Amino acid sequence: MEVKARRDKIQALKQNQVLLKTNKEFQMYNLEIAKIEGEIESYESRQIAAMDDVIPVKHRVAEAQAKLQEDQTVVDGYAAELDERLAVVQNELAATEAERAEAVKKVTPQFILYYERLRTKRWPVVVSIGADCVCNGCHLVQPPSVGQMVRRNQGIVACQMCGRILFMKQ
Repeated sequence: MEVKARRDKIQALKQNQVLLKTNKEFQMYNLEIAKIEGEIESYESRQIAAMDDVIPVKHRVAEAQAKLQEDQTVVDGYAAELDERLAVVQNELAATEAERAEAVKKVTPQFILYYERLRTKRWPVVVSIGADCVCNGCHLVQPPSVGQMVRRNQGIVACQMCGRILFMKQ
């Protein structure tokens, strides 16, 4: 587009050159024409260089698209694997929730209320007590009577400091 406009300008200058009266004006027109021809030459050389660059760029685009396809298949495979694992975990969760619902039916409501209240505040809710009567939740020494109650399994025994439910490891 620019080259055509420049060529038209050269044609106009050459037509006006015929009407010139002095040699100095003629030389000025020749310099202007030479300058415009140099610009045309530079535009054409840049256009040729750009066309030479198009072929490698197309090749790189094709390579990038192939790599994208490979990566997309890897990502899709990974996403499918994650979906499968999620389905397995959700099934395990449903089974565990059903098992928990069955276990809750066997426990007294008073204990369930205590457990649920404690579950929102402390984790883990149930901790072991060491042989030296130390709560493994808060790491404080319990009175000997608490240790005896846990050893004899006399109902629900809670830590007197943190309130967690205590049990003795076998």
